[in-house]
Amino acid sequence: MPHVEALLAADPTQPDARRVATRLLESKGLAARAAAALAEGAATTEESARFLSIELENTRGPRRRDVLRRIGILKQDQLDDPQGAFEAFEQALSIDPADDDLRRRYVELGTALKGPLEVARHVCARIDRRQGRRGPLAHHRGDGRAAPPRR
Repeated sequence: MPHVEALLAADPTQPDARRVATRLLESKGLAARAAAALAEGAATTEESARFLSIELENTRGPRRRDVLRRIGILKQDQLDDPQGAFEAFEQALSIDPADDDLRRRYVELGTALKGPLEVARHVCARIDRRQGRRGPLAHHRGDGRAAPPRR
């Protein structure tokens, strides 16, 4: 696989490397790497989206964030699918909310699709969960513990 990746990095349209990488899509252990290499040289945005989808299916852990980010950007910028982009950004931010550009895109799309209040609630809930707090208003206490329930 490293040879195929190197060939496709140098020339994304190299036919032999693309043929081998396409065959490797059927290999569970190499499908994600093959799809990533093929996505870079895809002839159409639909083909690129298909390869990214295959890569996502075969990627686990924090590396999914990068794939979801690329899918969201592709859907927002080239496929005119704001709802699909919003969902991809939402999943990516649930893995790692530290990406400023991703958060900005998420807030812009969410504000247009769902309204600013819903986006603010979601972002606060994500921050609270990442910091181990139990409630959406936990940050108002100032001591890091969850606010007591209302009675």
